[in-house]
Amino acid sequence: MSKTGYITARVEPKLKESAGRVLARIGVSTSDAITMFLRQVVMRRGMPFDVAVPNARTRRAIEELETPAKRGKLRRHVRADAMFADILARQPDKKEGMRTLVASTAFRKDLRRARRRGRDLRKLDAIIARLQRGEALPVSNRDHPLKGDWKAIAIAISNRTGCSSTN
Repeated sequence: MSKTGYITARVEPKLKESAGRVLARIGVSTSDAITMFLRQVVMRRGMPFDVAVPNARTRRAIEELETPAKRGKLRRHVRADAMFADILARQPDKKEGMRTLVASTAFRKDLRRARRRGRDLRKLDAIIARLQRGEALPVSNRDHPLKGDWKAIAIAISNRTGCSSTN
């Protein structure tokens, strides 16, 4: 199909230049990038990304990143494991002396599914409580290498998600 439709949009000149540089680095023209965006809108029947008003905590984090003076005070880590160790070592919630649980959407869905299926969640509750108190998990509850048919599935998932295990 030939491209005969035109779109005229007003954008900030700096934004246009910055986006143009990024797109040039990956070998995509601005016109092709807009076409890809519109195809995703049609395919998903909506925006191809979440559009939401950030909460106060997120707005503060964005402000920290946009303010050079504040950005310079942020901790930097070369390796992901060092970053996670730093995050986990931060002071627990002062009110209760426990870390705050932040459950992902996927975790919440899995938890609802487990409850609907009548699963006994006492072990999970105990593990979460230990993590919130900052205690180490027993060896039986730590990440471990998988064997047999499960090993291939774990490798496929880690390749797909970009995650890998050092075990």
